[in-house]
Amino acid sequence: MPVVVIKLQEKKIIREFLMKGALNKETAKPLNELYVSNSHAFSRLISKGLVIRTEDGRYYADMDRVEEQGKSNRMKSLIVIAIIVIILFAYFTSGHIF
Repeated sequence: MPVVVIKLQEKKIIREFLMKGALNKETAKPLNELYVSNSHAFSRLISKGLVIRTEDGRYYADMDRVEEQGKSNRMKSLIVIAIIVIILFAYFTSGHIF
């Protein structure tokens, strides 16, 4: 499955946790109340520590970690864009035009 599709599924799952208020151990919900299937995207969220399973089998989203992950992803994107701009600048200032 393409990474983009998985990322979209992960966002949808996190949105469901937000809408249902499953944001900490006390407000955690069982999967059937969250309308979330035990999918590859869901498993990835658990392995990344963005979704936490309680001792009694309920789940919640760790929003601090979700926000941290989002900041990290934005920073990586900015670095890639900066590298592309530097390469393009070097290419065009060296006298090459297409």
